[in-house]
Amino acid sequence: PSSPHNKGKICAKGTAAIANLYDPERLKKPLKRTNEAKGFGVEPGWKEIEWDEALSEIGERLKKVREDDPRKLVFMTFDTHAAHLYRSWVSAFGSSNYEVGTPNFFCGNNVHPFTYLAHGAFFMEPDLDHCKYLILFGCQFGHTILSNAMESAKKLAEARERGLKLVVVDPVCSKAAGKADEWIPIRPGTDAAFALGILNLLLNELKAYDKEFLKKYTNGSYLLKSDGTYLRDADTKKPMVWDISQEKGLPFDQVSGSDAAIEGEFTVNDNTCTPAFQKLKDHVASYSPEKVSSITTTPVETIKRIASEFAQAASIGSTISLEGKSFPLRTVAALWNRGPSQHKHAMLTGFSMYLLNLMVGAGDVPGGMLGSNAVGPGWGPQQDVDGIIIPSGELSAKPIVVPTIYPPAKVKSPERISLRELFPVAPYSGIFMIEALLEPEKYGLPYSPEVLVVTRTNPLISGADPSKMARAFMKIPFIVSISSKVDETAELADYVLPDPALLELLLPFANRLEKPMGGQSWYSLIAQPVVTPDVKYSHPFELLYRLAEKAGFLDELHSKLNTDLNLKDKHKLEGSNPTDWQDICDRWLRSMISEEKGLEWFKREGVFVLREKMIDEIYPRPHTTGRSLIYLEHMKQAGEDVSELTEKMGLKWDLSDYQPLPDWKPCPSYSDKPERSLYIVNFKLPEQALSTGYTVSNPWLQNLTEANRGFHVLINPQKAEELKIRDGDSISLESEFGYRARAIAKITEGIHPEVVGVPGAFGHWAKGLGKETDRGIHWNSFIPIRPDRIDMVSAAVDTCVRVSINKE
Repeated sequence: PSSPHNKGKICAKGTAAIANLYDPERLKKPLKRTNEAKGFGVEPGWKEIEWDEALSEIGERLKKVREDDPRKLVFMTFDTHAAHLYRSWVSAFGSSNYEVGTPNFFCGNNVHPFTYLAHGAFFMEPDLDHCKYLILFGCQFGHTILSNAMESAKKLAEARERGLKLVVVDPVCSKAAGKADEWIPIRPGTDAAFALGILNLLLNELKAYDKEFLKKYTNGSYLLKSDGTYLRDADTKKPMVWDISQEKGLPFDQVSGSDAAIEGEFTVNDNTCTPAFQKLKDHVASYSPEKVSSITTTPVETIKRIASEFAQAASIGSTISLEGKSFPLRTVAALWNRGPSQHKHAMLTGFSMYLLNLMVGAGDVPGGMLGSNAVGPGWGPQQDVDGIIIPSGELSAKPIVVPTIYPPAKVKSPERISLRELFPVAPYSGIFMIEALLEPEKYGLPYSPEVLVVTRTNPLISGADPSKMARAFMKIPFIVSISSKVDETAELADYVLPDPALLELLLPFANRLEKPMGGQSWYSLIAQPVVTPDVKYSHPFELLYRLAEKAGFLDELHSKLNTDLNLKDKHKLEGSNPTDWQDICDRWLRSMISEEKGLEWFKREGVFVLREKMIDEIYPRPHTTGRSLIYLEHMKQAGEDVSELTEKMGLKWDLSDYQPLPDWKPCPSYSDKPERSLYIVNFKLPEQALSTGYTVSNPWLQNLTEANRGFHVLINPQKAEELKIRDGDSISLESEFGYRARAIAKITEGIHPEVVGVPGAFGHWAKGLGKETDRGIHWNSFIPIRPDRIDMVSAAVDTCVRVSINKE
């Protein structure tokens, strides 16, 4: 109860964790493959072996690869809580191929770039203490899904009791939509059109935009030449703005915010120029309610009403006094996540929704959208020479920073297996790992991977196109899986090492600072075993540490850990002298917290609270430097850089979305063959979300899902009547790409008429997962991995796929 993170409350997954602990299918000892053949349905011929034998054999293989070319190692995990540890291990090995599993195929690709631009932070969260109007686009924040599930659910419930209106825009009446004040069913892949329609009404009809915010905290006043680039001062090379009081153009940092023009047209040094905000305002004018309605299927009246409600709730011009300081009060927020991110033109979609908050000044101020821990003890966003916001550097005591949309990364010949170097503004590009594994020569990779280490992720289930992914993985000669069971990915492994259960886990700093923390405090949690571990190691990193010892790079790993974990001199790890995981945890805690608060202290207390957050840390916008971009001037050059290199490489590369202003563009399946009559979409269930496959075989959670008919697919009554399908009927689904599956129909009004809804990540086929894990269907199998169906800016895979349905 004293924990500021969740007040002692846990969700269904946490409650059911004991069932995973005592699961009879759990691995307790390492497995070694005896059958060299691999593939779906191929019996691996597992042989149980001792720990020393497994670690010695794997370590010897790693040693040979490292001596040959360390880049040939690929490491995959979605265990972001231990990201610093894993990255240190991969870097010490000598590889840059650290991949965050398959969630980066379609989760956050168009979110994190804009949270960095708006807040200098990796995540964002609405200020539920003051917000009065919240729009959720394709996500279920506050409904025990997404980060910090319990605290956000509690705070959203309290906010709604105070009168917050919740609007959910989603093709499916999800758990969030079902509890919202209003659910707006939308055609899949059209979120950008909806957002741009709202923007048009805000800017051009309602005139509801925060001029002072746009002048001071965005590049809305920066003057653009006719070619779309900044007009720069001849001497300082800084972007120029029009000074209203002096009636002339000056470098942006020589003009006070209130004196900078954001509308109009001006002539400076024989250049006819337009402020960036004026360019945006003119650009969105084409998104009339009528046009948007025809794209989204949302009624014109609804679009107009939502825009009006959003404008009114924003309370532009109002202020609030907190702790003796005056802040702007903007009581609206728009939030999105995986739903709008998993599409061909994802970056443009995220851009469109991001602008909603900025136009009304609802960024890092009371009532609006907040960057998660953007400003804290010893860190905060900065500004570059152009005055644009950039996040603080990465340290293990600070939020993680992922290179993303600005400033763009340098484009160069690929070295990473994900071709990261060809995506200068994306947060990651893991989807192209599959393409590069299958055709390394095509993409100019100077090596072919020889080792894959996978832990805490099951990419064949959580990714797309598992048959293609399996073919890619089987190109890698040696695979090691660290998993609690033999899941679908582990079936392709050469060795499977047991992963400790949640209740056996030991990990300092279990709450990552780049994620929502909840409450009003700065604190650090520790995950610790509540039982004596049934396996030999209490964290996957402990296994990796032993493998580093066996493979002969413990010295390099110690050096990386000393730096990456900020270990103080007296706690630094020395040379190649091995230690144990508990000792590393103790050194880490004493270095980062205090000498008196080591592992034993944390075992007793569980949580360390540094202090209450200062009001300027909670609402930092008025007190931080760095402007948010509402016009992406750098995108043109970034696209040209990619074009130049991909042409030299002989690659066909879609560069059309490298544009400075947002647009809606149809997904590839938007106008496909009419007989493929429905879009197939996926939605999360609270008891199964973000599980990396650990929940599907949990009998307690299986029962909960079954009780809510969570294994069935959703069909609108209108379509069901047309197809003569009744509730509970067996049906078959076939995609436009030939994938087929059988399912049970659930007829409900809670789904867009053009859509069939598939919950979770079910339909498992691995024998090692236990009983009844094959229930439901595997939605990800319907999604192809093809370059023409990938957003070549954000690297998001497109999930807009049509299916035909027949009654069995």
